[in-house]
Amino acid sequence: GSTLAFDVTPDAFVMKVTGFDNHIDETMELVGDFIRHAKADDKKLRQIVDDAKVSEKAFFKSGDNVASALLEQVKYGDQSRYLRKLSLSQIKKLKGKDLLAVYDKVRSVQCDLHYCGTLPVEKVIGTIRQHIPLEQTTVASNSPYYRELKQYNRPTVFFIDMPDMTQSIVYSYVKGDPVDDKASRHASRLFSVYFGGDMSSLMFQEIREFRSFAYRTSGRYQLPNHAHKGTAGSFTAMLSTQSDKTLDALGVLDSLIRKMPLKPERVEAIKQSLANRINNDYPPFRSLSEKVAGARMEGFDRDPAEEFLRDIATMDMEDISRFYQEQICGRPVVYVIAGNRKRIDMKKLAEYGTIVKVKKKEIYK
Repeated sequence: GSTLAFDVTPDAFVMKVTGFDNHIDETMELVGDFIRHAKADDKKLRQIVDDAKVSEKAFFKSGDNVASALLEQVKYGDQSRYLRKLSLSQIKKLKGKDLLAVYDKVRSVQCDLHYCGTLPVEKVIGTIRQHIPLEQTTVASNSPYYRELKQYNRPTVFFIDMPDMTQSIVYSYVKGDPVDDKASRHASRLFSVYFGGDMSSLMFQEIREFRSFAYRTSGRYQLPNHAHKGTAGSFTAMLSTQSDKTLDALGVLDSLIRKMPLKPERVEAIKQSLANRINNDYPPFRSLSEKVAGARMEGFDRDPAEEFLRDIATMDMEDISRFYQEQICGRPVVYVIAGNRKRIDMKKLAEYGTIVKVKKKEIYK
């Protein structure tokens, strides 16, 4: 009745074991045996190759995929996850032993162990130590993961032509400065909801609701993990629109970024929205220990939501405006666009920055 499953995130490789407490010894014995003696099976690689073929074929048929890959390349250069992944030709050459070698390397890295059940903690610790080769975890972890953001000194428009698209996907990118003080980090979350976080945001109302220039809008300031002191964050906004409305939507977005309107009457609703999100984000009991471990990995010794809610209770429009002035206003804005160039006036588009035409091979490996 036990299962063993695997998952991966940008920061972690996860092994998840589920089963009955009264069979924990038998279960962990099998898990330990698998960890030590996993065998390669090259026949299983056929499915991996087939899946990669399908994914690659479908990738460039999606404007969202292409725009996301272009944004990654613009923000992170050769550290883009679309450029660091294995190419299809590399996947075809894989052998089972290659993947097992990576697996052996991964399981040598520092790890956390989580248990949720009814057994005494001493029993769980003893069983794990008996069956799981923890002595092989000898390498310090680099999590949480951080990628350096690229800096641009002038307005630029990165454009990739997709002749079959009837819509355009538009991103804006502004690199900020390091934000280490808690007040500014908390103000950034207020700013994000105010500017592009929900249906009451500036972007949604000014671009979609009032003018019907876009199907989707969003915008937020992305902070690096709390553990990465002295590293910069960035502002990213996104909209999708019909090709013939690209310049109209872009014009409104650009005006909001360059001269953000101040509407103090919205601030209380924003604070309530953030409080609701935090309350709704309380983890289920099986995920509680992971939530605590994640906070500790970021450098917190208590729930950061408590201090956040306490701080924003006294914040107002001035705090949002101050963050905008310090981190976004007056900085070079970089636009990323995936669309059909025949449906867009490229001369007018050049008014928003130097146009750089990008080819598919430059954004996707």
